[in-house]
Amino acid sequence: MVGAGLGWAAGYVAGALGTEAAATTTALSTKALGEQGQKWLERVVGPGGQAQVGMRTEQGRRVIDYLKDGVAHESKNEFVKLTKSFMDQAVKDALLMRDSSSGVNEVVWHFWKGASKEVLDFLAEQGIKWIVY
Repeated sequence: MVGAGLGWAAGYVAGALGTEAAATTTALSTKALGEQGQKWLERVVGPGGQAQVGMRTEQGRRVIDYLKDGVAHESKNEFVKLTKSFMDQAVKDALLMRDSSSGVNEVVWHFWKGASKEVLDFLAEQGIKWIVY
């Protein structure tokens, strides 16, 4: 499922990752889940970006999972529900897009294990693109 005009990603990801992204990860720690999602993200987006980039917003610090060519990519390797933590991250991403000095022109969230409709709607309201693999 692709949101906000990212149809190119669906076919590309199937070839880039095969069934690896669909493998069961329930036994992994939160840190290991994040590291696996980061690896998938770098394979999909491609080399040449920067991982774990810290940036300041008027709402506080935001760490971008992968920044490449002005596009901030967020990787989520667990099913995501609408929570305060999620909303805080998304609002900070929207602030970065509106701040011309941030170098972030676009934000794309990648959901490897899915997301609720409320999450996807909230991202769309913030002007953030998303891909569910």
